[in-house]
Amino acid sequence: IEGHVVRGIKDGAIDITEVLPEETIQEVARIMQETKESIGELHNSQNGKYSHGVLRMVYSHLERKPL
Repeated sequence: IEGHVVRGIKDGAIDITEVLPEETIQEVARIMQETKESIGELHNSQNGKYSHGVLRMVYSHLERKPL
């Protein structure tokens, strides 16, 4: 299911705020911009706090609408 949501966010069909809290989006975006880690590295460095799906959702969102 998360893969379909990621695709929808990437295509602009789904607004990320419909599936994730704004606080999560902002926190993950900040970490991504500060660390420049891959999704796998970020997942591990955050001790699994965010699923790979959530990380991919935010990544896709940032590709469409950089902060």
